[in-house]
Amino acid sequence: MEFKLLDGADYKDILELSTGQRCTVILPLVLQHTDRLLIVDQPEDHIDNAFIAETLIKSVLSRDKASQIVFSTHNANIPVLGDADQVVQMGSDGKRGFLIASSGLQDPKVVNAITTVMEGGEKAFSQRAEFYNKHKYL
Repeated sequence: MEFKLLDGADYKDILELSTGQRCTVILPLVLQHTDRLLIVDQPEDHIDNAFIAETLIKSVLSRDKASQIVFSTHNANIPVLGDADQVVQMGSDGKRGFLIASSGLQDPKVVNAITTVMEGGEKAFSQRAEFYNKHKYL
């Protein structure tokens, strides 16, 4: 089997691609496997937010509701846009991990985890909103 990515006007072989480009080729294919539990570790390390919002989330939402995916992520778009059933926030004392919060998106502890850890806090979120409103583009 051969995998290629359309990059501009040219198709590039997967061996010629960066790690991020390889992820954009492979990840939507992997997410089609609904017959098994998938564990995806920090996809945002190699792909941009546009790909996450436009492609990854569409792949997640199109999966059978009975299938399971576990994402380890610091990117708020994945649980929020992906309508996560459960969000788990972990902490660490430097030696061991421990549970801080575990619930659905409507739980205030989970909202706080997403707001503070993933978004950088309310101030950062508000500053980005102001920036976007000030610099709107069509």
